[in-house]
Amino acid sequence: MRIANCELRIVPSSPSELDSVQIDELVKTMCLAWAGNKFGNPNHAVNSYQKHVIDAVLRGVSEMEAIQVWMEGALAQLPELSVHH
Repeated sequence: MRIANCELRIVPSSPSELDSVQIDELVKTMCLAWAGNKFGNPNHAVNSYQKHVIDAVLRGVSEMEAIQVWMEGALAQLPELSVHH
């Protein structure tokens, strides 16, 4: 008989109980949820986040600034917000 390998996860009761990796994942998840209707394809949102946020942070840009610039760029590309439509 084979027993499935189960991973027990303790769910934190508040954000202050998250470690830095969990916080990064939470921020990424929230950003991608926000971006859900702003890109034609969910993969485009993930790729854009990687290119513009993660890469910027790796270059020394603050995470908040990188996310803000990424969000502004995503909004600027929406046809209903474009000045040129």
